[in-house]
Parts: sequence; C-alpha cells; structure tokens
Amino acid sequence: MGVGRHHTYTPKLKSMTHYIRTKDNKTIVDLDERGGDDFNTVVCIQEYTIFLLNLSPIEQMEFMLDMDFLQELRGYWFEVVEPKGDISMRDCITLKFVEIIKRWDLCYITD
Repeated sequence: MGVGRHHTYTPKLKSMTHYIRTKDNKTIVDLDERGGDDFNTVVCIQEYTIFLLNLSPIEQMEFMLDMDFLQELRGYWFEVVEPKGDISMRDCITLKFVEIIKRWDLCYITD
C-alpha cells in the first residue's frame, strides 16, 4: 500500500452583505464580504444623519462611536479577533451588528 496525501478542503464562503436598517427599511450601514476572507463597511451618510438628529446629545455621541467602530471593524477583525482564531469573520460581523442593533432598536438584515 502506498502512502496517500491528505488534503484538507476548506470551502470558500459565498459572499454576503450585512445591513443595519431603520424600522422603515432605510439602510444606515452596508457591509460587503469579499469572498469570505475580507470585507468593506460603508455608513450611508443621509440615513445615518437622519437617525442621529433624532437622538439626544448624549445618545448622539454613543451612536457616533458605534458607527465609528463599525467603520473600523475590518481592522478590529484582522488585528484583534482573527489572530485568536476563536470565531469566524462572519460570526464576528454578526455579533457586532446584533450588539449595535439591539442598543439602537434597529434591524439586522443579510443578503
């Protein structure tokens, strides 16, 4: 009997788009996965501003910090979470989005 090679097959995840939307379906954040190993986050200025202006001054600062964090989520993933190997990129995105939508009574949608 010969010695065979063992190959590990790691399926590439299909791309997914993650959204944070208002109750009336207006997109505030749009995050596009790129082939399962990278992503890009965009905060939609118009809807972000409309939502922000309806908050108290203290809430406005907290909301801005949350949106800033989402803008920097890619760096957080690659520098803090990914090296530990605890969770997948998609799970990291989902956890952070869910944390923020609960805080602001928003909606999390994927496509």
